[in-house]
Amino acid sequence: MDLLDIGGIDPVPGLYCVLENEPEKAAAMAAAVKEMNFKTHIKIKLYGKHDLDKSIITAVRNVMGSDTYIVGDVNCGYRVTKSTEPLDEIARLLLELHAVGLNACEDPADMSIEQWVALQKKVDTLDLIPDHIMRPAAAAVNTIVPGMGSIYNIHPGCMGSVIDAVRLATKVKSFGAKLMIGDDSLIGPSLTAWQQVAIGTQAEWVEAVEKQGESEVFLECVRSQVTFRDANGNMAMKKPKPGFGQDIDVDAVRSKAVASIVI
Repeated sequence: MDLLDIGGIDPVPGLYCVLENEPEKAAAMAAAVKEMNFKTHIKIKLYGKHDLDKSIITAVRNVMGSDTYIVGDVNCGYRVTKSTEPLDEIARLLLELHAVGLNACEDPADMSIEQWVALQKKVDTLDLIPDHIMRPAAAAVNTIVPGMGSIYNIHPGCMGSVIDAVRLATKVKSFGAKLMIGDDSLIGPSLTAWQQVAIGTQAEWVEAVEKQGESEVFLECVRSQVTFRDANGNMAMKKPKPGFGQDIDVDAVRSKAVASIVI
C-alpha cells in the first residue's frame, strides 16, 4: 500500500452482483444477498429491454428497501454501437428506470466521451458509471474527463496492472469524481488485494468480495489476511502488511487444486 501511495483506511461497502433475468429470481437472490449482510449496495444485471429492466429493479427495490443503493449494469444494452443519433430517448428511458428505484447505471450505451458528458447532464441525479471506455487504464488515464459520469469503474481484469489502476484512480480523484472497484469474478488472493486498493483509494464500493458458494475452497487455505468484512458488511482492513498481507497454506492449496505448476 505504501509503494502504491494510497493511504485510505476507512472501510468500504462490499457489493454483491445479482445476474438473474427474471424478476422473481432476482428478488429471491436479492433476499439471499441481504441475508449475507450486503445491505447498503447491490448491483443487478439489466438487459436493455425496458419493461423487463423496470420489473427487475422494482422487484429488487421491494426486497432491499428504500435505503439500499441499487446499481444496474446494462452492458450498453440501450445502444450497442456508437452513433451520432440524439441521446434524448436513452435519457428518457433511464429516467424511468431511476423513477422505479435505480440509483446508478453502468454502461447504458456505447458512447463517445462527449456523449457520456452530455447524457450525465440529461439524467441529472441518476449516477452514470463508465466502464468499457475506462479500459485499459494506461490509455484511459490520458482520455477521461470530468463529468462523463458520476462514478468511474476501475475494473480489475481490464486495467493492465494494479499500478495503472491506481494511476487511473488518482486521476479520477484529481477532478473530484468518485470511483468504484469492480469484480471480474475473481477468487483467490486477488480479492484481498483489490479490497485493499478500494480502501486505499476510498472507493464508493468494491465488488471483488468473497461470495458464498464460489470461493470457500481457497478460503479454507488462508491462514490470515488483513482485509475482513465488518459487522456492517463493509470491507475493512487491519494494519497493512507486505505482499498485500495474505498468509496462505500452500500445501493445502496444492492438495485441493486440480493441478499445480512450479515456475
